[in-house]
Amino acid sequence: MESDAILVGATTALQDNPSLDNRFFYGKSPRPIVLDRFHQLPDELALFHQTQKAIRVCQPGYAQADNSVCDYIELDSTLPDFLTALMHHLHTLQIGILLIEGGAYTLQTFIDQGLWDEIRILQSDRSDIPDGIPAPRLPSIPTHTTQLGTDQVLYLF
Repeated sequence: MESDAILVGATTALQDNPSLDNRFFYGKSPRPIVLDRFHQLPDELALFHQTQKAIRVCQPGYAQADNSVCDYIELDSTLPDFLTALMHHLHTLQIGILLIEGGAYTLQTFIDQGLWDEIRILQSDRSDIPDGIPAPRLPSIPTHTTQLGTDQVLYLF
């Protein structure tokens, strides 16, 4: 599935430094989006140096007009309709397919507000992350499963 954009929270961006690009699949890379309320992420992160210019979502007053590594969306994240307002704003940018990469808090927030059409879960038998990170609570059980190499992909529609 091609996505117009891929979104992560600030904690995931800082801890994992993801590229959020399309390096293992054909087609154009999605536009990186990061929820960075107080503009605390360093501009050196990989997501700010992709072919598609990143979007940083921050609180009003935290955008920097002279920042060449990203565009800004200023929204008050304390409002109850913050994510709905964000989705409307992304629609005006012609972003129709949004992949929410995470982290767990960001994923759970979108799930809780019903802002999802499909959930894909990659399950691996790798055990090199001893404690792991708790997964989001799912709204239902997976309806379909496929194999991807040694991993399983579970789907919720």
